Amino acid sequence: MSISLFFTQASQWRIVRALRTGPLAGYTDGFAAWLFEQGYARLSGCDKLRLIDALNRWLEERNLKLSALDDAHYQVFLHETGIGQKHAAVTGRQFISWLQSNKLLNVAEVASDADQDLATQVEKRYERFLHDDRGLSKNTVKKYLSAAHAFFGERFQDSPIGSEDLES
Repeated sequence: MSISLFFTQASQWRIVRALRTGPLAGYTDGFAAWLFEQGYARLSGCDKLRLIDALNRWLEERNLKLSALDDAHYQVFLHETGIGQKHAAVTGRQFISWLQSNKLLNVAEVASDADQDLATQVEKRYERFLHDDRGLSKNTVKKYLSAAHAFFGERFQDSPIGSEDLES
């Protein structure tokens, strides 16, 4: 039902039906609900869901299942379909992150946060936020991270950072 929050006209029902079939069927309504909860305008939500529809058709044409979806496959999809706009890359990261956060798609194993100090953990999370959620370019992310790193260095100098230090 959530897809219908964005596609409200009878002329748009084809895309509603398409989003409820194929390898991504059963997941698109949840993603649409998430987009709505995040406050996306109807037109922006429609654009994002149309992109997911194209991804759904691309996966189906290649007989790929949801479990095959990752950043690398998404980049191939963008390249093969000629969809190269920045918003398309952001939407893909949002969709994959949404699937992962809802335990619908396995998260690739990376270095455990427990193996890193708190400052490094916070910087890594900030980097993911800037890149995945905000869709900032690598150069912009690099500049923001540099400022965050300088902040930690100045604020905490040589003393270890505790979680209570970050709460205030």
